[in-house]
Parts: sequence; structure tokens; C-alpha cells
Amino acid sequence: MNRFKKFIAAKLKRQLMIAGIISLLISVVAMVFVYSIGNVVLDETVYGKYYSDYMVDNELNSLQNYITSHNISLDELDELDGWSKERYNRLTLFVGDENEILYWSRAGSRSFIENVDDMEKYAGTQLIYDYAILGQELVFHKGQSDESTLYAYVYYHSGYGYYVSTLIISAVVGCLVFAFMFFSLFRKKIGYIVKLKGELDILAGGDLDYEVTQKGTDEIRDLAIGINAMRTAIMDRQQSEEEARRANAELVTAMSHDLRSPLTAMIGYLEMVKRHKYEDEKQLDTFIENTYQKALQIKDMSDKLFEYFLVSRSEDEPIRMDKYDAAMLLPGLLEECIFSLEYEGAVFEKNLCEITGVVLANAQMLKRVFDNIYSNLKKYASYEDAIEVKMLVEDAKVRITMENRLRKDDAKEESTNIGIKTCEKIIRYHGGMFEHRKIDSKFRIVMELPLSK
Repeated sequence: MNRFKKFIAAKLKRQLMIAGIISLLISVVAMVFVYSIGNVVLDETVYGKYYSDYMVDNELNSLQNYITSHNISLDELDELDGWSKERYNRLTLFVGDENEILYWSRAGSRSFIENVDDMEKYAGTQLIYDYAILGQELVFHKGQSDESTLYAYVYYHSGYGYYVSTLIISAVVGCLVFAFMFFSLFRKKIGYIVKLKGELDILAGGDLDYEVTQKGTDEIRDLAIGINAMRTAIMDRQQSEEEARRANAELVTAMSHDLRSPLTAMIGYLEMVKRHKYEDEKQLDTFIENTYQKALQIKDMSDKLFEYFLVSRSEDEPIRMDKYDAAMLLPGLLEECIFSLEYEGAVFEKNLCEITGVVLANAQMLKRVFDNIYSNLKKYASYEDAIEVKMLVEDAKVRITMENRLRKDDAKEESTNIGIKTCEKIIRYHGGMFEHRKIDSKFRIVMELPLSK
């Protein structure tokens, strides 16, 4: 039973078909009922004997008046055609004596209908209801014949017109019932469509927080779900764009501050050199060396800023991704970073597992990640303590963890963390995860990348 109900309510097309069939059946029943009632009423009135007798009596009186007014004699029976033709569709007239028919309205004056009993053969009895009034006397004008009286035999029928009208009325009632039933069955669905239209107007007005109503199990509900999904996607995109604008604004502000500090120092050193405000050549060399280091610091920040915006632009444009053997690519990039730092004097405590599988990546972008990690460790890691490096595989993901103690000198961390932000964007673009955390004097980086077979 539940499966049948689900079948009934599954699709809009099926609902329309079922509603149409139900409405059609009810409308046919209504049409037959009205037509049957109409026929009963007609049988008791227009097609009834009482009405027919009444009409025949009126017609015979009209015929007698016509004979009298036109002075028709027994020798001029064909003159009755003028009266008969006006009533051709509703009656058949025979005129004669008790034994012989002298006039037939459908053929004029005829003598071949010799027997009164033969009238029914020519009276048009194929019609549904015929009533005969036999032996009504008609008084004619005296002509050459001595007799002036004949008998009228009338077969009266009302025709099919009333039945046709009843059929038309029944058809109109059936159509109205069909429309009413179909609208009644789909009233809620039509109301839902009207409601959706109103809710779309609300969304068009800019209120994307308004959730479109979802009900039913048909295509209209699927449409509402699609509208909500589109609404959510637009909101998420707007939020992402707003966050990106805010982040870029904060980045520009922070970069302006970070660039201003070394620029101010450079200007101060160069101004002292220009004015020869130094004690000896050794102090001059110190000013020049400090200026050079500040210039390198500015260059490093500008390179990272360029790299950050390059990666941000890549998120909106397709980048070629290739399949690499994870056992070759990731350990290679990590070992290159470790080797460079070991050359600088750093000590590592490594716990690396074997990796099997394929990683979908852009090798150049991943290299930028490890270059930024290398630069970060070189600037801020304390070489007095070992840098912990772990690599393990879990749930079809390779996780790389690096943890170090911060250096206890005058080195100041960049306020923008632009290198870390670049790493986050690149790893997120690869479908992975990048986290960084600073707790007291320790700095920890966790990076995950998906693996496939």
C-alpha cells in the first residue's frame, strides 16, 4: 500500500494523468446523469402524449382555418401543400375518407394509398415518437363534388431538436464538472506554485536569507530544492567574496605596515650615509649592511605578496593537475627542505612512513608550499632544539606534521603571515587541509593531502 501511495505521489506527470482520469470519469457520470434526467423530462413533456395531442389539436384547428380562408374544395387538395410545407419537419398529414387516402403531405394528392391501414408505411414512423389523431373531420368548400367533408389523419412528432439541446447542455455540464474536479484535485498544487512565485519575487528583491518552501515529492519540490541550493551557493559565494575582500584589505594594511618599518630604517641609514654622519669606515659598513638586509627583507615580502596573489588568481582559473607517485613526490619535496635546513645547522627528529598510492597535484605549486615552510623555519625556528617531522598515511590521506621551538632572538614574525596563507590556499586547492598553530614558544604545522590508488 505504501509503495502504491509512493507511486501515486512520485511525479507531477503521473499526478496530472491520474487527476485527469478521475476528473474525466466524474464528468462523464455527470454528463450521463444530466442527459438521462433531461430525456425523462422530455418524455414526460415535449415527447409525451398529452403534449402531442395538444399540439395536434392546435394544428388541426389551424388546418381547418387554412381550408376555410383559402376556400379549398375537395378537387383542390393540392392546395394543402402551402400549409403542410410549413410543418414538414414536425407532422405528416393524410386526408381521405374512411377507406381511401386522397392526400399525403409528403407527396401531394395521391390515390395509390388505397387503404387507411397503409398510412403507417408512409407516415415517417422512423422517428422516435409519433402520435396519430385519426378521423378528425375537415369541412371543405363545395366545388364540383357534392361531398364537403373528409377526415384528417395526422402523425405528429417533435423532432430531434430537444434531444440535441439536452445533449449539448449535458456536454457543457460535463466540461464544467471536469474543470471543477481537476482544479479541486490540483488546488493545493496550484497554490504551491503561486506561493513559489511569490517567494521567487522575494529572492529577486535581494533577500537571499529567505528559504523557499519545500513540500511534496514531485518535480515542483525538486525545483524548490534547486532554488534553495542556488540561493545557498550565491550566499556562500558572496560571503567568500566578502571575506576575500576583507582579507585582502587587511593584508594590504598589514603589508603597508610591514614595508614601512624596513623602508623607514633604510631611509634613516641612507640619510646618515649621505650626510657622512658616521664615525669611521666600520660604522659605514654597518649602515650599508643594515640597509642591504632591509632591502632583502622588502624583496622577500614583495615576492611572497606576488606569490599570494598569483595563487589567489589560480583558484578562479583551471590549473593543470597531474598524477604523481606519492612515494616519489612528497618525500622528495620534504627531504629537499630538510636537507637545506640541515645545511644551515638545523637538527631534525624524523618519523617517516612508507607511502603507496597516487596524488593528484600541481608539482610546482606544492614546491611553493615546502619553500614557504623552509623559509618560515629558517627565520623563526630555534636550531638548539630538534625540529620534529612526521609523515603517516591514514584514511587514504597522507599527513605531514612539523613542530619546532621559536628562536629566542630579535627576529620578529611577519604580522601578515602571508607565506602561511599562501600554503593554506595551495593545499585547499588540492583538496587537502593545512593548519598552523602557535602555542607558547612552539609552532606546529599540519598538512594533509588525499591519496588514490
